[in-house]
Amino acid sequence: MITRRAAGEDAQAQNRYLDILEHSSFTEIDHEKAQHFVYPTNYSIRDYQLTIAEKALYHNTLVSLPTGLGKTLIAAVVMYNFYRWFPTGKIVFMAPTKPLVAQQIRACHEIMGIPLSDTAELQGNVPPAMRRVLWSTKRVFFCTPQSLQNDLRRGVCTAEKFVCIVVDEAHRATGNYAYCCVVQEIESKTHFFRVLALSATPGAKFDVIQDVVTNLRISHIESRSADDADVKKYTHARQEEVIVCRLGTQILQIKALFLKCFTPIVQRLLRGNIIQYGDPEKLSSWYVLQARERFRKSPNYASNRSAESDLALLGASGKAKENKGQSQKVQQDIVRRFRLGEFNVLVATCIAEEGLDIGEVDLIVSFDALTSPSLVRKIHGIEEQLELGSAVLPERDGAAHSLEASSSLDMHFSPQVADSPPELEPTIEGEGLCP
Repeated sequence: MITRRAAGEDAQAQNRYLDILEHSSFTEIDHEKAQHFVYPTNYSIRDYQLTIAEKALYHNTLVSLPTGLGKTLIAAVVMYNFYRWFPTGKIVFMAPTKPLVAQQIRACHEIMGIPLSDTAELQGNVPPAMRRVLWSTKRVFFCTPQSLQNDLRRGVCTAEKFVCIVVDEAHRATGNYAYCCVVQEIESKTHFFRVLALSATPGAKFDVIQDVVTNLRISHIESRSADDADVKKYTHARQEEVIVCRLGTQILQIKALFLKCFTPIVQRLLRGNIIQYGDPEKLSSWYVLQARERFRKSPNYASNRSAESDLALLGASGKAKENKGQSQKVQQDIVRRFRLGEFNVLVATCIAEEGLDIGEVDLIVSFDALTSPSLVRKIHGIEEQLELGSAVLPERDGAAHSLEASSSLDMHFSPQVADSPPELEPTIEGEGLCP
């Protein structure tokens, strides 16, 4: 471990903050330990990770790093130092799925040595009585946001004790998603907590990124791409090959039949002014779902329920009852066996995009990347960690322009997203500290 002095520069801000602490029910801080922060040396020290971790200790930070460049290490550093600084404070790491939660517990323990005796995993199968015991006796928690949201609303845990919240896959923090509700619940009880948001792809549109910034009370953004100078020296050159796949006659015939089926439904929606253009070949599922939400808010919704069912059929991607897909336990087992080398080819849906630790790969073939700039960023992040890794991106005719979209977002990401106003981000410090 190495230590760095955690001293600030603005003495006036420090005095104002300490004055607030004297009149608040703030969680006790260990002033001696808070003079320094600890960083691990059991992993190679990368300058960009150290810089981002230091910023994240003193600001509510959104960290945007491609997959494989060490967001989990940054989270572990922040969590461990808040664990040291606040002897009675609670730290929580939220991830959207159970496999991700289990994965992060192991990673944080291995990186920083957060004691397992002080750690708890809270899932829906833990009974309420046991949850109360865990919340009162443990200090570091790993859970889905839905689990924490339910515990806060039921009074199972005390919001005032939270000092650090880590949000994985933070791009989900829009609308009424549980991440947003958790932050609102805690903020209603205390302003003295730090937020660290992690995402390889915080959003493909600036207004979406701004929603994440606002909902998570972000005041500082750390964004890196694999081409940044302080990152590039730690990655390997990537090889990409775009293969244009011509659709065969049989597939074109099937496509024409599908379009023929959809055309009457689309025309009906067009006549009802629910959608604004009627070419079924160009309608995206996102556009249709947005149109459905707008329609549900209109006075005509109650008298047009059949049109809504057409929308749901056209835009949804749900599974039939007889084909519910794999359980998360099965998914974890498949990934484990793949990493052990029991088989050397893994075929996956978009579940492979959601931050799961797939392990080392030599080749990535993605059939959706050119329609998703965010997926391109994730593929770049994975392959740059491998000495001989490469990616093949099969492409439909006319889709090549999508490939540049992710680079365009990287160029404009930082300057066009406004940070939250400073007053939204409480500062956590002790005597001699002025972050």
